[in-house]
Amino acid sequence: MGFGFLQDYGYLELYGPNGHFQTDQGRAYVGYWGRGLYYPWHRHEAEEIYAVVSGSGYFESQGAEAALLKMGDTRMHNSNQPHALTMTDGPILTFVLWRGAGMAGLPLMGAT
Repeated sequence: MGFGFLQDYGYLELYGPNGHFQTDQGRAYVGYWGRGLYYPWHRHEAEEIYAVVSGSGYFESQGAEAALLKMGDTRMHNSNQPHALTMTDGPILTFVLWRGAGMAGLPLMGAT
């Protein structure tokens, strides 16, 4: 991902394999990406839904129309569906839920 990316990105896992409430039944976290960052194409086994809390970002998902999402918008990613996120002129704060298989799996980068 690179040092610059890691300096302006962060997440807090509320529940899940590494969360404050530990479980393998699901995963929920708050994610932050700074202005202008690009979160490259990746995929993971778990299904995922993003809910934008503040800011906006350009969401791309294989098989779905790309969209600029802002506060209150959501985006669902199916199991192993490649997706990417590009931040706009400001940061984005999201609430993210995972379900299904692959709770402990990390994203596989470069998957398109």
